Amino acid sequence: MSGYVRKRRVYRLRFEDEELEGLVVKVRSTSVGGLLEFMGFLAMGTDDEPTAEDVAKVTALFEGFAEVLVEWNVEGEDGQPVPATLEGVRTQDADFVMDIMRVWFQAVTQPPAPLPATSSAGGPSAVPPLPMEPLSPSRAS
Repeated sequence: MSGYVRKRRVYRLRFEDEELEGLVVKVRSTSVGGLLEFMGFLAMGTDDEPTAEDVAKVTALFEGFAEVLVEWNVEGEDGQPVPATLEGVRTQDADFVMDIMRVWFQAVTQPPAPLPATSSAGGPSAVPPLPMEPLSPSRAS
């Protein structure tokens, strides 16, 4: 008997910010561990000077995001496509990438939409009427 291997879901992110109109980003889901790391980063305080441990966490955060980044249509100022890799992510402004990661976080933590209601009455579906035509007179009588 073989085991079950689940394919990771790919999300196409939708951005409400008008400045991001036209941006297309596809990302995979992440493991629970990756999600917890991201949540830990969001909870980090910004009051103190960053420690080496903080820098390591932030580095791991961007590396983890680059691992789930499937595709995007980001271009550099020279009009050349920015690769959907860690190297490409590192060339972008931090606030831009953080905006993308916030939308990704919302997508992977949002519960699925409820299924549509099936029937309000619960009764059987109406059968369409059969076409009825008068019978032709019999030639045998």
